[in-house]
Amino acid sequence: MASTVPRKSSMQAVRFAGQLQALILRSRLAHAAILSGIVLALYGRGLLPGWEVSPSALLYGWPPWRGTASAPPVIDPVFGDAAFVFAPWHAFTRTEILHGRIPFWNPHALAGAPFLGNMQSGVFSPFTIATLLLPPWKGFGISIMLKHLVASLGMYWFLGTIALEPFACLMGAVAYGFGGPMTAWGGWSHSSTAAFLPLVLGGAELLWQTARLRGMALVALATAAAILGGHAETAFRVLIMGSAYAVFRPTGRARWRYYAQFAGALAVGVCVSAIQILPFLEYLRDSSAWHYRTTVRMDSANPIRALIQFIVPRYFGWRIDGTAWDEVLSINPVESAIGVGLIPWLVLACAFPGSHAGAARVARGRGRFFL
Repeated sequence: MASTVPRKSSMQAVRFAGQLQALILRSRLAHAAILSGIVLALYGRGLLPGWEVSPSALLYGWPPWRGTASAPPVIDPVFGDAAFVFAPWHAFTRTEILHGRIPFWNPHALAGAPFLGNMQSGVFSPFTIATLLLPPWKGFGISIMLKHLVASLGMYWFLGTIALEPFACLMGAVAYGFGGPMTAWGGWSHSSTAAFLPLVLGGAELLWQTARLRGMALVALATAAAILGGHAETAFRVLIMGSAYAVFRPTGRARWRYYAQFAGALAVGVCVSAIQILPFLEYLRDSSAWHYRTTVRMDSANPIRALIQFIVPRYFGWRIDGTAWDEVLSINPVESAIGVGLIPWLVLACAFPGSHAGAARVARGRGRFFL
């Protein structure tokens, strides 16, 4: 009898481990908790009193704060835009809107400059609106956390609509929501726009799966949210990606009706975001950046070397820390590369093994495409 107790205990432990494994692999609620837990693990300390998710410590290197901190934390200067530009813009937007004013003009830049027309200010970004009632720096940090949540949970839901297994959806959600672009550009408007790509794709899929009204509404809302996110170039890529998926998704004669519905939903989304697009186009017409980029020839780097940096952003070093060994490709690795980060490359290897059944092959093919 004494020998049966450990055996029963071990059997119960094995049974519990099997149940836990099944929960981790298949429970969508558990996966949502995991994705939320990753956000809290990365940024949760910023929710505590006296802490913020921001590179604001960079201000200690500039007047009038220089020398006021005995040992300021070391922060990569490449994140300076978030401290010197985007966080102050967020604070200015909050102040103006809470006083009942739409911030058309920024009186604090030089002799004054358009603010709403400067699309990257993200005045009407959902992440800006969601954090208006919070203190400026605290709200800025929480908006970064919300971007990761929307991107990861949105990708998880979208991959589920195309019949991927729950654990595969989780891996895709982690790869997209916490990969290179969403993490490196967390404090910029790039991520405010890119976070809505999964919802555009999911809306396109939902539109094809007979839920036409809901699909069109989601495509329109996600398109508007992506544009209002504040980064025109990323919004363009999001719409191109969503349109490409919509072109290749349907089959048969019904696809023409689907194309018309998808195009109509996109048009509605663009019209909803016209409050941001029109001031941006007016400002763009008179901007020095537009003049420079349309009149000055931009020399591109060697394609092979550019491809290397595409995969390994700091392969050629960086001028600021003295490790540069290429004058062109070391100016700013974050801006000159579109590295997806380490996680997607690791997850990509998991897309190939397994069954060769037709449905599984299609699901894996879609998974590789979106990774």
